[in-house]
Amino acid sequence: FRPVSVLVSAWGQSTLPQLSAALANGRLAEFDRTLGRALIATALGSVAIGFVLWFAWGPIARYVFAGKYPDGFLLLWPWAAASGASVLRYVGSTGLMAAREFKFLAKAQTVCGVLAAAATAGFILWHGYAAAMWGIALGNGACFAWEMLRLQRVRRHQPPAAARP
Repeated sequence: FRPVSVLVSAWGQSTLPQLSAALANGRLAEFDRTLGRALIATALGSVAIGFVLWFAWGPIARYVFAGKYPDGFLLLWPWAAASGASVLRYVGSTGLMAAREFKFLAKAQTVCGVLAAAATAGFILWHGYAAAMWGIALGNGACFAWEMLRLQRVRRHQPPAAARP
């Protein structure tokens, strides 16, 4: 799933100044459009990589892992969910950085880290190590949802360009 995270990271680095300028100048439609497209592309890219790995799992298990991890397939979907939620969260975090919401991001990172750790431990105790990635996916997904809610609130308090003096 690394190709998607590399592309999302590159997007974030190059787009952050434009997102910040769009918010600062009240160009909310541009901000929304840029972030929305990134969320859609990130979700589609994550799903595409997940399906490619699912269809190619036989040769991967045979030639890359040399049969060492016979139950590795059990980790594919939880890993896909954790990775997908993580890169979506990165897109949301980029929007919040553009809005200068650094204190919220620090708090969210701490709370979501604790949530992910607790959920991971719970999933391991409940269903063994193969379920560990579901805990990380849950933590990342909850953090993504929380960041999107915060972004909506921040976004609502931004005056549009026409209302600026």
